[in-house]
Amino acid sequence: MTRIMVGIVIAAVAVTLAYVFEAPNSLGAHPFWDQQVLVIGAGIGAILGLISLPLPNVARIGGFLALTVLAYLAASWGKETFAASYAEDAFAGRIWYFGWFATVAAATAFLFSLATPKKALPR
Repeated sequence: MTRIMVGIVIAAVAVTLAYVFEAPNSLGAHPFWDQQVLVIGAGIGAILGLISLPLPNVARIGGFLALTVLAYLAASWGKETFAASYAEDAFAGRIWYFGWFATVAAATAFLFSLATPKKALPR
């Protein structure tokens, strides 16, 4: 139970710092919804982190790291394509928008997984 609370606190502190320093805006999120993705994405990420607790450490940490990178790449692609189409490619705009929710959710779950390692089995 203690490791779950530590994971939640570390993830909450990281999201709060990202909110204060406007990290999503700096990394490419639209200024209109850059704070919104933090609040909603962090909640989803905390739930994903709690659901993944029974999985092994390597699967949780590696999986959420890979999801974070893939979601960020998708959001970046959506932003570039949406901007190149002069805001006419609605699909790319949705990828950009929802890609940021996925990025924050996966990053929050990744931080939660780092902070809540399972104890190794005794040999």
